[in-house]
Amino acid sequence: MKKKRAQTINCLFLPEDTLRMNKNDFIRKQTDNFSFLLNKLVQFQYKKEKLEVNKKIPEITDKNKQKIWLQKLQDIVKFVKEKRYNTHFLKEIALDFFSLTLSWRLAVGLGNPSVYETSMTLHHIYGIPYLPGSAIKGVTRSYRILCMAEDLKHPNDYYERVALLEKFDLVEKNEFPKWEEVKKLKVSSPEDKNIEFSEQFYKSLEAKQAELRELQLIFGTQNKQGCIIFFDSFPENFNAEDSEKTCKIKYDIMNPHYGPYYTEKKPPADYYNPTPIFFLALENARFTFYLGAKNRLVALEEKEYLLNKVKEWLKKALIHYGIGAKTALSYGLFKN
Repeated sequence: MKKKRAQTINCLFLPEDTLRMNKNDFIRKQTDNFSFLLNKLVQFQYKKEKLEVNKKIPEITDKNKQKIWLQKLQDIVKFVKEKRYNTHFLKEIALDFFSLTLSWRLAVGLGNPSVYETSMTLHHIYGIPYLPGSAIKGVTRSYRILCMAEDLKHPNDYYERVALLEKFDLVEKNEFPKWEEVKKLKVSSPEDKNIEFSEQFYKSLEAKQAELRELQLIFGTQNKQGCIIFFDSFPENFNAEDSEKTCKIKYDIMNPHYGPYYTEKKPPADYYNPTPIFFLALENARFTFYLGAKNRLVALEEKEYLLNKVKEWLKKALIHYGIGAKTALSYGLFKN
């Protein structure tokens, strides 16, 4: 009887002294760090004499627990915002910011290593979901490059245009290269093909050299850092008065129906059993995005102009392209 009961109790793989503190789930009740909760306090259970991860986290599935826990997250976000964006350092740089709200849900860090199969990007100190500045910069840069590639009329493949577009370093040399220097260059495309510049594409790119230099000045090159700083962005409305507008961490589901087709090269038939995969997503989140201009890398008269440019690109990228995983299915898209 004792053995049977033991197999139904959730267990944690923690040091013995830590487990002794964990009577009546003490640690889970006291912690307000979701990263610690998700990655360290992993609950296991026995099912049919097999030890398995319990993939349902009580703080997310239980509404009463989530209400208390979301209040803790709200307090952390408030603390981080006050400390981070009211520092002496930020007062010495040109700063701009704007807020956007998710159209639906956000899945970020889905492919990070985790015992749950799927994961979520969480701040390594504060434990709250966030958008890293590097991801925000990458989305903005990709959006701008893709827009420029679309404008360059050329018979080459779209992604070949992108590869050719990124070849020049106009910030370091401060001049557009001559055709004689360019015509022998070979560039690797995303499909691992060697592609060459045509004179037609060279001329269309030469007409866009001011925009290309602006892009490199903002985001940097392999040899020189960019002049715009992209700060991490945190969700702000974990405990709004209107529950419908409160940011929540929710379970979502992927339900692949043709597993053997992908893994065993079998026909994509409809008689396979679907395999539900749970993942965590943010819902109703509102983010404030902060941008800064480095004083020593850009002239005073250019600061406001460049910040406004990047602000415009970032807004369009988030609204039309999205950020994070599954953007083709409307995840990670924002609205004003």
